[in-house]
Amino acid sequence: METYYVSIRIYEKLGLNNPEQRAEEFVEWLYRSPNITLEEPSLELALLAGRTKRRFGLALTDAYVLASAKICQGKAVFRRKEKEMQKKLSEIKKGI
Repeated sequence: METYYVSIRIYEKLGLNNPEQRAEEFVEWLYRSPNITLEEPSLELALLAGRTKRRFGLALTDAYVLASAKICQGKAVFRRKEKEMQKKLSEIKKGI
């Protein structure tokens, strides 16, 4: 969802035609890529994201990114860290 939304905004800023269609094609390309794994939503993910959102006061999408990274033992990557996240970054790194 977030990738689709952000892609549309980027394509619009670039002034490209059909930003929605381009974003949809991009998301489909990512989905079919053999180098990308999509994890199924799970109760564990939902609970960890909820706990993260409540504890740190983050946007739900950011909480899901952090929870997914923890479960998959990966790195959370953000285009831009929001103010509420920047203020609590060291606490987030320790506590999630």
